[in-house]
Amino acid sequence: MFKQMILAAAVAGVVLALGATARAAIVDVTLNAATTTWDLTAAGPTDWVYWNANNVTAGMEKASSDWINETLTDYPSGASHNQITNLKVTVSWTDGTPTPSGSSNTSLNFQNTGGPLEITVDAKAGYTHTLTMLLGGHTTNTSNTYTLTATLDAGNGSATDSDSFTMGTGFTINQHRFGVVEYTPDVDGTLTVSWKHTGGLNIFLTAAALEAVPEPATLALLGLGGVGLVLSRKRR
Repeated sequence: MFKQMILAAAVAGVVLALGATARAAIVDVTLNAATTTWDLTAAGPTDWVYWNANNVTAGMEKASSDWINETLTDYPSGASHNQITNLKVTVSWTDGTPTPSGSSNTSLNFQNTGGPLEITVDAKAGYTHTLTMLLGGHTTNTSNTYTLTATLDAGNGSATDSDSFTMGTGFTINQHRFGVVEYTPDVDGTLTVSWKHTGGLNIFLTAAALEAVPEPATLALLGLGGVGLVLSRKRR
């Protein structure tokens, strides 16, 4: 009985702590220079998808995980799209399906359009999420601005953030960026991410990788759940 009282008090303390730290949804977007190689398995321990062909549904994804919607939820339906094979970034993986492991430098590419290309990702309360996307495009002889926008729809309204980079004048092929979206929802919801430009030649979306880490209060609850299971077994 005494152990049950201790457990109940501990649970109550964690619940109070959760209430005290309740906050509005948070989202932060940054665009960074891309590396020449990218390991999806390392970058996406929670989930990853790879649009490696001429299809708006990913041709490769992490096995047994579905946090990231593998089909684009918005794209220029009338625009021509194809598979480009001269990416400057080689993508690799070791926990995929339908191919368990491999590497490639291909991508889904939309021609003569500014987008947007849009995907949705799960947002789960009690977790801090980091979504990294490999993005890019081509420009022509004018300066063009590419923008990544993320909107987190969860609980107390929505939160939005964006970041942009500008390609200079002169024809530039296959410029790459890592788009990093860090977000923390107050309740379960959805993150919508949109990639577009103001007038470049082509635009492409290659891959997305997600890491969702439990926050301290969530870990505490999980720990108490384990303690409760041990105590209940001892009483039997």
